[in-house]
Amino acid sequence: GLSLIGVIWVSTFALQVPAHRRLTNGFDSTAHRRLVTSNWIRTIAWTVRAAGVVYMLFLQTGTAR
Repeated sequence: GLSLIGVIWVSTFALQVPAHRRLTNGFDSTAHRRLVTSNWIRTIAWTVRAAGVVYMLFLQTGTAR
């Protein structure tokens, strides 16, 4: 889980923040495309992390065999 948070933070600060900064000056199709495309890194990482949390909760309930 912690490594996925690291991936999310690196992606945010290395890819999304610069794209947002470029877009504050006005629409830039390259920055927009990069922002939308690179957001998939964060989406997948959050999804995998959530699945891991659900799995750990499942294990904690004692219903896992």
